Parts: sequence; structure tokens; C-alpha cells
Amino acid sequence: MSGYGITDAAASNHTQAADKGGTGITSYAVGDILYCGAANTLTKLTGNTSTTQKFLAMTGTGSAGAAPSWSELPKDILVVQLTKSGNNYISNDYTGV
Repeated sequence: MSGYGITDAAASNHTQAADKGGTGITSYAVGDILYCGAANTLTKLTGNTSTTQKFLAMTGTGSAGAAPSWSELPKDILVVQLTKSGNNYISNDYTGV
């Protein structure tokens, strides 16, 4: 970053704000996800550290987005077991998880 009065060492010790082209976040870990939590602000969602498989979910308001979160699959989700027969799939069973 020569010519701007900032050395590489100085730049590495400071966090650049999101509205200035940075993230505003000083540390990351495996699985972390960045998202916009407010205008010109990035927020870090920590990776799923549990042993339970989870998926990323988000429910908006109908006119605006919302923050993502880790969620488990609903217990009443319908599972369909399919068997391939030639070029067709045949439904064998319907169960709730």
C-alpha cells in the first residue's frame, strides 16, 4: 500500500470497515459465514459446531430479509423412499422423521 502512507504491517493490524471495502471483522473460523446484518455492516454467523446436521434457514418479514440461522430439520418432515425400476422411480414408503 505504498503511496498512501500505510505500510503492509500497519494495514494488517487494523480492521477495514465494510463501507470502506473491508469486512469490519477481525477473525474467522472454519464454517463461518458473513452476511449483511444492517446497512453497510457485515455480521459473522459462526459455523455449526454441534454434531447435529443443520441447514441454513431464513424467514423474512414479507417485505424485508432477516438474519440467517442454523436450524434442524423439522421432526414432522415427510420422507419418501424411492426405488429405481428401469427408468422409473417407484415410491415404497412414506414416513415422518
